[in-house]
Amino acid sequence: MVIKIQSSHRSMSGTLAYNQDKVDAGVARVVGTVNIPGYDGVARTVSRVFESYEWRNIKTENVSFQMSINPNPNRPGEKLTDGEVMSLSRKLLDGLGYGGQPLVVYQHRDIERTHYHVVSIRTNLEGKKIRDSFEERNLQRLMSRYSKEYHYSIGNQVPAREAVREDRVTSGRPPGNAPLRFDPEAGDVRRQYMDVFNEALRWRFTTFTQFQTITRSMGVEACAVEGDGWTIVLQGIGADGRGARAMISEKEMGAGLYALFESRAAECRGLRPKTAAEREETRKAKWRIARSVSRCLERSRSEAHLARMLERDGIAMTLSRGADGSIFGATFADRRTRTAYKASELGNGVSVSLFREADGLTGGRWAADDASGREEDGEKKDRGHDESVAGRILEAALEMSEGTGGSGARDPQAQPDKRRKRRKPRYTS
Repeated sequence: MVIKIQSSHRSMSGTLAYNQDKVDAGVARVVGTVNIPGYDGVARTVSRVFESYEWRNIKTENVSFQMSINPNPNRPGEKLTDGEVMSLSRKLLDGLGYGGQPLVVYQHRDIERTHYHVVSIRTNLEGKKIRDSFEERNLQRLMSRYSKEYHYSIGNQVPAREAVREDRVTSGRPPGNAPLRFDPEAGDVRRQYMDVFNEALRWRFTTFTQFQTITRSMGVEACAVEGDGWTIVLQGIGADGRGARAMISEKEMGAGLYALFESRAAECRGLRPKTAAEREETRKAKWRIARSVSRCLERSRSEAHLARMLERDGIAMTLSRGADGSIFGATFADRRTRTAYKASELGNGVSVSLFREADGLTGGRWAADDASGREEDGEKKDRGHDESVAGRILEAALEMSEGTGGSGARDPQAQPDKRRKRRKPRYTS
């Protein structure tokens, strides 16, 4: 008998989809479930339970748990009944600390030997990771404890290449810690949107514009729609910078996306670095963004040129403009530190006034470079990319909300066009 814990991935959707695809192909079946309320044989019921855990995740990078149980086909005595495999799976997961977690056991018959996949999640309902120290060692100890009860011998009598075959399947997701990004050609758009949304919720952000900048850096445009209450509409962005695939509303996703955003934003607003190490980490994160912005802004020839230079440093940028086109805010999201900040939060000499001075609409450096014809090919198109994509989504979202009496789509944290007058200093003699 070989029992192996597979590699963990960033989202449960890939793990569940891999097993469900086998079920749909007729080479696998669900043996049983634990802690899946109302399971009716429908895959979506399982997904929703795991999503309810995944959305509460605070900072765990890889959340999926998958373990394969491989009886040796050359030992008839190791053949397990459905009841035995469910019992063994529960005892193994209880011993590893997953006793209260949702659990699904699949039987696979896609290769010569019948084997089982046990799927669970590494975070609990409080969003905390289940302790996994010495996991492999604990698994070996548990296997030895139950070997007599379930009549199996411990040992790798199955060809090693077959035993780890499933471990190499990632269902199209990026390997290891590669950046997650929407791919219009990969299919299953809804799952990709959910993967990006869940990944964005793990970042540090406090406003919707910051959240938008994060999802946009992963190839998904998010817009807030005001109807009976705030909701979110998602649309993928293709390599050409245009909207790719259909927009999907919060209702179609079957999840309270805006409520999840608000909950995470409120949590981030309440987070304050308490120790010297945490304060130093926050300072370094801000300094890294500020240094890159200052260096790139000084060399930039246009807004699009600046965005491309920052992208090379792993930083996404959003410039917020008022009705007259003037810049009133700048937001940055850093993939390396998974944080997003407004320009006013960065300090280190970075402020919105620097972008206004460079802006072409105010006769700044960018306008001079445009007039001299030194702008790179295609840059004018790129410059309007974010506005055009977001604009089309907002227009469509407005049409979607009209039927519900909504007031349209906009940024819930958008600043008014009228700027607050600065008070004159009061001098006393």
